[in-house]
Amino acid sequence: MTKPETIDKKYAGKLSKEGLELMQGLLMMDPKDRFTAKQALMHQFFDGLRTAAEEEQIIRDREKSLKRVESSTNPRVTGTMSRNGDQSRSRSGLRNNKLKGPAGQ
Repeated sequence: MTKPETIDKKYAGKLSKEGLELMQGLLMMDPKDRFTAKQALMHQFFDGLRTAAEEEQIIRDREKSLKRVESSTNPRVTGTMSRNGDQSRSRSGLRNNKLKGPAGQ
């Protein structure tokens, strides 16, 4: 049995370095390692293809994600306090928001 062909070899000279990185990130077997849709759309491969407004949003999102990484590695930064006094973060960010009536009233 022969070794399977790698993506690098198959697409060498046909796809840019960024394109190969994007493809490899999307094809990771382990879902924890695989790019999310948002990560894929924020990838450098798409730089220059977006509108100016989309590029600005991507820059803001990248800065937010960097701040999250920095705060998760910095023990001095803490999360919010939940009702029972535990420190936690809401996945949706809506923990402290109250729902309004129909149509946001």
